[in-house]
Amino acid sequence: MLRVMISIIAVLAIVAAGCGVTQTPSTSPPAVPAEVLSVWESPPSPQGFPPDMIDELHLGKYGSSNYETSEADISNGLFLQNYEWIDIIVKSKNIPVRFYNREPGTVCFNVYLEYVWNCEDYEFWLDSEDLGTYYTGEVLPPKINPFAGRVLYGQPISQETRSGGDTIYSIAIRLFSEGGNCNGNLLGSECQIGFTNYDIYEEADISYEVYKLDTTPGWGYDREYWNNTLLPWIRQGETESEQEQRYNEWCEQFK
Repeated sequence: MLRVMISIIAVLAIVAAGCGVTQTPSTSPPAVPAEVLSVWESPPSPQGFPPDMIDELHLGKYGSSNYETSEADISNGLFLQNYEWIDIIVKSKNIPVRFYNREPGTVCFNVYLEYVWNCEDYEFWLDSEDLGTYYTGEVLPPKINPFAGRVLYGQPISQETRSGGDTIYSIAIRLFSEGGNCNGNLLGSECQIGFTNYDIYEEADISYEVYKLDTTPGWGYDREYWNNTLLPWIRQGETESEQEQRYNEWCEQFK
């Protein structure tokens, strides 16, 4: 019997050793879900489909007697499902348009989401850092935030196209909306778009289009992929710098 027990212990030791080998830290980052990369890498809208929302508006001069007309918030029932991606394309006539930048002589374009998270009301304002773009007066390689969205074009210098005697500036961003929940019920979110004309000399004519793309369930912060796949791999790094390096290696899939 003793000999049998020794044999069993020896086998278990070999199995444990083998398991130890298979559990060594993975050096390859986990693959991004194909459906997420498909949306991320798709060309800017329109892609042969009509927009889900389209509108035009006129903004007064900044600081004029009718100052309130120089800004406008647009929601118009723009409801987003949980895990939904959208493209927002903004065009401005003769005045540059910027995303979340209050530079004089430009039109500022911003977005925020209203949603219920764990049965409490929240507002999430997207800014240039959320989308990985920084305003330093230089053209810098953009950082990447695949859990919030990306600038498709127009930063830090908006695109310009001539139309008759006018110059049309345009910018496009792609956003991801995690949406909200209460007691396990997925509630989606309301998306609001805001514009302010910071030009003290000229009034502004703005047009915008919104295109709903696809939904990628389980994507986003504190979601299935983040908690069960990405975070465990990042935490295999022993130091903060090693974990940051792992995250950057994983982000290479989005470049």
